[in-house]
Amino acid sequence: LIKRVRNGEAVQVTVNGDGMLLVPTFVEDIVDVFLASVEQSWMGTVNVATPEALSIREIAELIGQQLGIEPKLEIVRRAPVEIIPNLDRLAERFDLGRFTRFEEGLRKTIGTRCL
Repeated sequence: LIKRVRNGEAVQVTVNGDGMLLVPTFVEDIVDVFLASVEQSWMGTVNVATPEALSIREIAELIGQQLGIEPKLEIVRRAPVEIIPNLDRLAERFDLGRFTRFEEGLRKTIGTRCL
């Protein structure tokens, strides 16, 4: 998405105008959860993700704000999809407030990578 916004390419959103709803999680946070799970010997299956759900439109707009570019959106005839895991088991073991907010993770990603 960063590349598409930066290059002026259209970002596809679904008929609701927002697109898929998902939980983009900063990779360093995932590593922190994995380390905690090993250190504390967690057992069973645990979904790992940030509790912050965003739509493709919201993500594209935040990318555009940080790059100083208005994202181009293209509406496609698809129903919106939600990919939001249940984080109850994770919250029992890990402070969800430790996750990096999307805007901060985006800032770090844009600042450290040539995309």
